[in-house]
Amino acid sequence: MLIKVCGLRFKKDIQVCEEIGADFLGFIFHPASSRYVEPETVSALPRTGAMRVGVFVRQDVQEVKAIMQRAELDLAQLHGEYSPRDCWYIGKERAIKVFWPDRYTGINSFNRELKRYTEYCRYFLFDAGTQGGGHGKSIRNHLLSEMSCHNPWFLAGGLTPESLAKQLKQYNPDGIDLNSGVEKAPGDKDEDKLRAIKDYI
Repeated sequence: MLIKVCGLRFKKDIQVCEEIGADFLGFIFHPASSRYVEPETVSALPRTGAMRVGVFVRQDVQEVKAIMQRAELDLAQLHGEYSPRDCWYIGKERAIKVFWPDRYTGINSFNRELKRYTEYCRYFLFDAGTQGGGHGKSIRNHLLSEMSCHNPWFLAGGLTPESLAKQLKQYNPDGIDLNSGVEKAPGDKDEDKLRAIKDYI
């Protein structure tokens, strides 16, 4: 099970992520977010064995690539209307495309959309709601159990230590994306909740 912890801002939280064996560290570069961090802040944070992921919302791909370089990122997590060509421009091995299953009317339209991106992305991420993220809502959508997905994928949406067992059993993802469900406040992670994750996976 891949573990991604998103919305990080502080050295103390990165240290805990390293101790629990997190595979991915996520940093949000959307200026409107309460978890926003500057690229230079991220580049100054300690490196661990985890891959560093930048979260982008509606920034153009040239800006995404520039921030990735400045912040020393490994991957870009793309929220919003990014096209397959945009993912190609970022690079297949560096692109995580976010989808909101609630946007789709049925399994056929959902599968068609996934197929469009399959060869241009390294990972997919499925979140609750119809846009955004970090809102604490849990995903509840039958499409995840029926979809035809050929890319490794992360389950997101208000995951907490207490909700993990049920969600993992229901959807069987390749990875989990943790954010608001392991926080004391936006961008300030709860050490006990982070450590408790290991008891459930």
